[in-house]
Amino acid sequence: QAAELIPRTVGVLTQVVKSQQGTVVKTLGDGLMAVFEKPVRSARAACEMQDAIARIMADAETGAASLKLRVALAHGEIVEVDGDCFGDAVNVAARLLEHAGDNEVLITDAVHVRLNRLDRQRFRCLDRLHLRGRAEPCKVFM
Repeated sequence: QAAELIPRTVGVLTQVVKSQQGTVVKTLGDGLMAVFEKPVRSARAACEMQDAIARIMADAETGAASLKLRVALAHGEIVEVDGDCFGDAVNVAARLLEHAGDNEVLITDAVHVRLNRLDRQRFRCLDRLHLRGRAEPCKVFM
């Protein structure tokens, strides 16, 4: 069942990214990496992805394994090389994802301050987290 469910789910999540004017950089088996011009679009995509996963699970057969979504959003300069993206924002998002629990969306302060008031209210501060490979802790919201 997972062999069927994962590709279908990644396809649905890809459509969510596109609907929020994002670009899928690459798929990673059971995940994906995307970039957005505006942080508000990335946060909205994360919420839509959670809704999409819930719908997929509601439609799945009873014996299907439960899908969990973990999302990490960071803001900063990135460099695109041969269709892949690199840079501090990519590294921070990858390290932040290590702290995300099932069905959690974690965002950095740099993303949070760029959201409108209504979207900012969806997140609460988790204080500062120490991310692997970084000297200074990062202020994070969930």
